[in-house]
Amino acid sequence: MHELLKDLPHDAVICTTVDIATGAMTSGNCVRRHKAEMVAEYMASHGPFGNSWGYGNLPHDLPMLELMKNRIVI
Repeated sequence: MHELLKDLPHDAVICTTVDIATGAMTSGNCVRRHKAEMVAEYMASHGPFGNSWGYGNLPHDLPMLELMKNRIVI
């Protein structure tokens, strides 16, 4: 994901990180509660934010979407 977005403007990428050589997840699986924890940590260290938008699917992204003021289910 980092490679795909390198030429696009963005503030951060929060996702599952995979070692290209081994295929092993290096930061845990970024889903459900773990994703919400990663997003909450980012928001705490880079905020406060006047507004927040979250895009995700159900049920996997519900914990993360609960952190957002504006929630979009896709």
